[in-house]
Amino acid sequence: MPRFNLGVWVTRPFPRTWTHVVKGSFADPQQATQGATDLFCYDANAGIAAFFATVRSGHLDDGTVVQDGPCQVGPNHTSFSRRWTHVVSGRFIDPIVPNKIQLLLYDATTGTSEFYSTNGQGSLDLVRQHTGWRTGWTMILAGRFGKTIGLLFYSASTGTGEFYRVDHLGDIFLAKRYTNWRGSWHTILAGNFSSSQFDDLLFYDRGAGFGEFYRLDDNAGMTQFSAHDNWRATWQHIVSGQFLQNSPADGLLFYEEGTRHTEIYSTNGQGSISQIDVTLGNEWSLPWNTILAGEFTPNIGLIGTSRLCSYDAVDGTLRYFFLEPLTIHTVFDLNGPWTAGGPQRPVISAALSSLTVDMSAFHRPPAHGSIVNASTISVTFPDDATFTGTLQAPNRIRWSNGTVWTKV
Repeated sequence: MPRFNLGVWVTRPFPRTWTHVVKGSFADPQQATQGATDLFCYDANAGIAAFFATVRSGHLDDGTVVQDGPCQVGPNHTSFSRRWTHVVSGRFIDPIVPNKIQLLLYDATTGTSEFYSTNGQGSLDLVRQHTGWRTGWTMILAGRFGKTIGLLFYSASTGTGEFYRVDHLGDIFLAKRYTNWRGSWHTILAGNFSSSQFDDLLFYDRGAGFGEFYRLDDNAGMTQFSAHDNWRATWQHIVSGQFLQNSPADGLLFYEEGTRHTEIYSTNGQGSISQIDVTLGNEWSLPWNTILAGEFTPNIGLIGTSRLCSYDAVDGTLRYFFLEPLTIHTVFDLNGPWTAGGPQRPVISAALSSLTVDMSAFHRPPAHGSIVNASTISVTFPDDATFTGTLQAPNRIRWSNGTVWTKV
């Protein structure tokens, strides 16, 4: 698997007071956003909210000069109640209708909620207020959880999970109820983890270090397709995103508070995970309150992959990251044919931090490996084993099994 660096696009000071930062598509793409992911930020203590587009340096349609990074769209919204405990962003209606309900605000203490639509210019329009919802919902997720099903509610105190349909008026209708869920789920995450036409779900029990993947059918029926019982019991944030190009499924970023230890994984569409070798760098070492994956660095980073937006409320910092391939320059060029003393010629093709070995001259399958550093490689021969190669200038590889290759 290739190795990566975590690059930084831009760092901006940001208010320390935001209690909720969620992603979405809230701004008109013509306003220099180039289709990037936007932010909705809410301060529960002051009852203030604002939209921010992700922009490249240039001019907005109204002539305003902007710099790379977050650009506020519209004025602050100051009429919010200070009671909202949950801010949920998403397209709750399937099929999507023109009024574009995109935000749900919920107060767990009173059972009050409000659905809002947006106009792309920073305004909010109340679609529907509800006053009789159950109190105490622990988590609310938006996604495609079945045919026309757009919301999932979870109560840790009762072990209840409920899926709902939402219509264009902001009314909700129960589609499926589960009453036997664990009460210890710390994280429930929607993502593309299988070949399903709907969003899949990842459940994480922090206390037990346990993770379960589920596939959903048209009516939110759940089928488990993978379970893990050896995960760390310390993850605070788990984020899904497309971290590898052409990957069949979303990957996962795990973040630990306190130590700020971070691991990034790919998934294979069947519930297996493999760690991606990423050098995070010093810019990652802040105490992130929020980590989001989306199109946060327009035209920067690997095409088709998710970028990261991280918010640190302690230091008042918003920082945008992207994955970039790690390039390692070896002591000599590995590319080309080699000999181990016989007439057959294995051929090495190396780029960035990865390499392949064409073993067809031996009637063997191709081998794949990585460049560990300037003088070391590691290669897995699928019909044999994994060997370490030490590069000896000007043209030799001395393998850990005792054989020596010489470049032709």
